[in-house]
Amino acid sequence: MLTLDELHDCPRKQRRPAIVEFLSHALADASDVTVARRAVYDILDLGSRWRHDIFALAKAPDTPDDVRQLLIGYVRSVTGRSVTIPDRPDILHRQEVCPLLHALQHCRIPREHCYLTVNFASAHASVTTFAAIAAWASRNAHTVEFAYTKRRAERLKSFLDRIDIAQAVCTRSAEPFRFDDKGTFGFLRIDPGAENMPQLIDQLVESFHSRLSLQPRIAAVLTETLNSLIDNVLQHARIDSPAWLFASHHPKPAGIRLAVCDLGVGIKKTFRDAQDDKLRELADHPTAWLKQSAEPGVSTTGNNQPGIGLSAIKKFCRENTAPLLIISGDASHQLAGRTTARGEARFDQSTNREKTTWQGTLVALELPLQRPHNPLANTQPPPT
Repeated sequence: MLTLDELHDCPRKQRRPAIVEFLSHALADASDVTVARRAVYDILDLGSRWRHDIFALAKAPDTPDDVRQLLIGYVRSVTGRSVTIPDRPDILHRQEVCPLLHALQHCRIPREHCYLTVNFASAHASVTTFAAIAAWASRNAHTVEFAYTKRRAERLKSFLDRIDIAQAVCTRSAEPFRFDDKGTFGFLRIDPGAENMPQLIDQLVESFHSRLSLQPRIAAVLTETLNSLIDNVLQHARIDSPAWLFASHHPKPAGIRLAVCDLGVGIKKTFRDAQDDKLRELADHPTAWLKQSAEPGVSTTGNNQPGIGLSAIKKFCRENTAPLLIISGDASHQLAGRTTARGEARFDQSTNREKTTWQGTLVALELPLQRPHNPLANTQPPPT
């Protein structure tokens, strides 16, 4: 059996096999697992360089099962993080969404992936919640687990087990598209440089059509909206980890809720890098850059293409009194429809500075199914 002194003197290339041998003996000799855990801390006391080996062995598939489980227990104890979903998460309310983004940012561990636990306090969860968690976890989490802090939240468990979001988020080899017929819920993984998005969008629209018998006009609106959201990510976000798009149907009022989230450079960064001096100046304003990003004809690369997707989506939401929420960096832009006491439709717009700093962009909206007017299909780039 190796002693600690012998382990310390091991050459670098033999260090990990030596750690496995040392811990295997500790597990075999210990009548109490706490003694074996003590052996892990003894190794860590040898120096900071050993911490990296402990983390690597915990993830390595060829590490013996008993040793790997012991190391995973340690890694989880120091990298375990959790976030709690509010009782009534609102897909398009900045006061509900921004605290979740803030909590996720605080879960980040420099140079390491965490073990993330998502606590649900009720049976309600929005596509915005799932999109944010999926985008963040794809880059920063080793695994994602769901917990249910109250009995009523357990009604959500069968749905989450059925669609298996946690496995899809943390496994790059998982299928990039899933749809749950029973819940009328689906999601897409948007990989950096993905070229198969048109086919995946068609699958998602067809899945909703087969479940809801969408009218051709509404199916076209849904397709154009999804294309605009995903094009913005692939063309402008400069992502190096997957972005995620989630969609779900709700019956009252009839509509499809959409949310896409990425951990790209963020909208402000594209304004700072713009070729136009006026756009670069907007990046120094607390919120003007976010409001301007959804205006027609705004281009941060000089080719008059960027901004068309967001501006078309914003125009669509205005003309259909549909809510829209955009969060990027430390600012949010929100459009909210309301009905006055006289029954008249009103549309409120606000741009706010937020306490959170979300690395990337989140866009969420609600697509009404009552024959919406579609400005998206006819949107053309401004003339050069």
